[in-house]
Amino acid sequence: MASSTSREALEKLLQMRASGYIRSWVRPHAMAELLVSIGNGVATHAHYGEPDIDGVIDQVALLLLAARDQKSKVWPTAARALLKQMRTG
Repeated sequence: MASSTSREALEKLLQMRASGYIRSWVRPHAMAELLVSIGNGVATHAHYGEPDIDGVIDQVALLLLAARDQKSKVWPTAARALLKQMRTG
């Protein structure tokens, strides 16, 4: 995990898992890399076209929601905020 974005995502995911906000089976290192990879893909597509960034963020939030509790009203907002923060640096 080389980039500062990956390290920041990892730290946030570790905190979220330690607090019980995401389930213990979520592997923070792998999830951090996945989130950064998604961000890199969106950035690449943005360079060559106009991806639906909000749609992508919503889909990723829903995937992360599956790692939490699908009845939670707070989780999609938290996941969206995390991804936006990562996107803006």
